[in-house]
Amino acid sequence: MTSRLCLTSKPLDVLIVTPGLTGFSAMSTIPRAEPGFEVALDCLKAVYPNLAFSHDFLYNRSIADCGTFADNVQYIQVVP
Repeated sequence: MTSRLCLTSKPLDVLIVTPGLTGFSAMSTIPRAEPGFEVALDCLKAVYPNLAFSHDFLYNRSIADCGTFADNVQYIQVVP
């Protein structure tokens, strides 16, 4: 099987959006998890050089605990 790559085409943009909490209240908050996401993103870029990966966290500073966040994550909106 051969792989075909069009050298004149623009790479496909892939945006990974991760919902998360700010602060340090839990082990899974953005400040604690972000370094791991950066390493994973670098690995994806190395494995798939023909894709343009980017990553954004989705958060709401007024939500401070995991239970409230889990119950309301579908209502969080990206603010440009």
